[in-house]
Amino acid sequence: MNTRLFYLAACAALAALCALPLRAEEPSARSTAQRDRFAACAHETRGMKPEQHREYMSECLKKRADGAHDAASASGEAAAGAHLSTCNAEADRRKLHGDERSAFVGACLRS
Repeated sequence: MNTRLFYLAACAALAALCALPLRAEEPSARSTAQRDRFAACAHETRGMKPEQHREYMSECLKKRADGAHDAASASGEAAAGAHLSTCNAEADRRKLHGDERSAFVGACLRS
């Protein structure tokens, strides 16, 4: 009976270890950007005292989170905005309203 319980526990542990890599997730783009921001700020604080380091890191991370968009995302947002304007203009030209307009603009943005 004890041997059977031992084998059952060993099989359960092996199954848990095999399933562990399946749960691993790729880091999201946001977490990678946060890490990059943190690393850039931390690099600038070399040689500072601990209190200065904390204050500088706090300010640096706030500045980079609020106003820092890289050029690629800014140009991508501009292109998306231009496409939305085009779709809205076409919906206006067709005199669409309500659900019809929403459906048309959604389809237009996906194309």
